[in-house]
Amino acid sequence: MIGAYNRNPANGFKGGVHVVKPAKEARQAASKMLGQTLVTHRTGPTGRIVKKVLIGKSAEIAREIYFATLLDRASAAPLIVASTEGGVEIETVAAALAALLYLLLPNPDRNV
Repeated sequence: MIGAYNRNPANGFKGGVHVVKPAKEARQAASKMLGQTLVTHRTGPTGRIVKKVLIGKSAEIAREIYFATLLDRASAAPLIVASTEGGVEIETVAAALAALLYLLLPNPDRNV
């Protein structure tokens, strides 16, 4: 698996991640990605030039769960968000399918 690396990445969008088989195709896929403009909802319409790629071994995934740690402004404490939907579009999931988000506000007094 090859992922385009940018300082503000949103891999998985418009060519940001490629799964190649066999592994020898990784060099060819990486060469095509380098120097290209990666356009995502986070980079804006002008995109960013791909200067680095990350290469790793892909794995069979039985179940995907997305986690994020955010700052809850109301309590000024960390908030853990989990969902079976989302990935790079977690903001869309939050807006359209809020019921699919699990929120946990850790409480150090109760070891949570």
